Amino acid sequence: MTRSLRRSLVPLPILPDRIHSRPMALTKAQSRQRWAELRNLVADWDPLGLLGMGAPADEYDWLLTPLLKLLQESARAEQVASFLEGEFAGRLGLDVPPDFRARIRFFAERFSELSRAET
Repeated sequence: MTRSLRRSLVPLPILPDRIHSRPMALTKAQSRQRWAELRNLVADWDPLGLLGMGAPADEYDWLLTPLLKLLQESARAEQVASFLEGEFAGRLGLDVPPDFRARIRFFAERFSELSRAET
């Protein structure tokens, strides 16, 4: 390397370690399995009681993609509960009374346990 070229090089910034701590991408099969497991978890919860009244199995699928992201980020139960309360209140325009909030927090704890088991 010539002396003039060496002087013109600007040192690259040191990248944060968090780049290396990102979760690895899932295979298609793993993604499908995780989707199915999460769908079952939400169906068991049946937050609005719709599945128990005969609604289709995909009734709560609109929650799955953001929940999968939270799962991949190892979100804490408080974060999951906050997301769910926001979805039910904002997207569906539902009041979130204390008993429903307690059910959301119970689900969030179960979800958080699943997240910890995956790490």
